[in-house]
Amino acid sequence: ATRGQWMTIFLTGQGTVTPEVGDGVAVTGSPSWPAPTTPVNIQVGGVSVPSGDIWAGLTYQGVLQVNFKVPEAAPTGTVPVVITMGSASSQAGATVVLK
Repeated sequence: ATRGQWMTIFLTGQGTVTPEVGDGVAVTGSPSWPAPTTPVNIQVGGVSVPSGDIWAGLTYQGVLQVNFKVPEAAPTGTVPVVITMGSASSQAGATVVLK
């Protein structure tokens, strides 16, 4: 990937979303994609992604899609990607290679 490029990550365990989605109900995005009620924070190589460069929405039952723009200030090489929602963080060892 390159700095300034948009990337997509899929997550589970995001907690509640709004609007709520019932068990077994298809997620359609109409009138809007259900969004997590807890803010999504992302760091790439230790550099925070501005909240305006993050979009998160439930695209399938229990699957959160997160699109984000890699910060221009992120270092190159193999760097960690950490997603935090409230007190929960993504697993250690997730990386992306930036050029």
